[in-house]
Amino acid sequence: MHDRALCFIARELAAVGRGSRVLEIGAYNVNGSAREASPPGVTWVGLDLRPGPGVDIVADACGYDGGGQYDVVVCAETMEHCADHAGIIESAWRALRPGGLLIVTAANPLRQPHNDDGGPLGIGDTWNPVGGSELEALLCDWRDVCVTVVGDDTYAVARRPVPVYRDATSGIA
Repeated sequence: MHDRALCFIARELAAVGRGSRVLEIGAYNVNGSAREASPPGVTWVGLDLRPGPGVDIVADACGYDGGGQYDVVVCAETMEHCADHAGIIESAWRALRPGGLLIVTAANPLRQPHNDDGGPLGIGDTWNPVGGSELEALLCDWRDVCVTVVGDDTYAVARRPVPVYRDATSGIA
């Protein structure tokens, strides 16, 4: 993970309180981990397709159901290696409690293509960079969405909406 992405994640995690649960989608530590930005007292769970450093759960994120048990989902430098961007965002939705925070860093089309180990693309590798407008569209049902493109990076934060319930008799929420 490059320094600019790690700084973005650290800035967004700064307000996360003790006892919060964080799920990292794409947690295999190749060249640094978002976990390095974790505030103290946070429970961090890493999810990835393959076992290894930083991985607590081995599963395909697109099929993972976190059951709304997380306060934060971090997806750092992972989406560009996934064919199904919408599947990653849907997994984050399922994993987050209502009001939970999603933090995304991803390569956009300006980034030099690379495999998920940081090396040159090979047969079977996926390179699917994420532009700002695509990420905005994927987050259209979220709240407090902020998508920023800086050089060859796309950054986003968003919150899973809190449902509003209305009393059928009085109309009061």
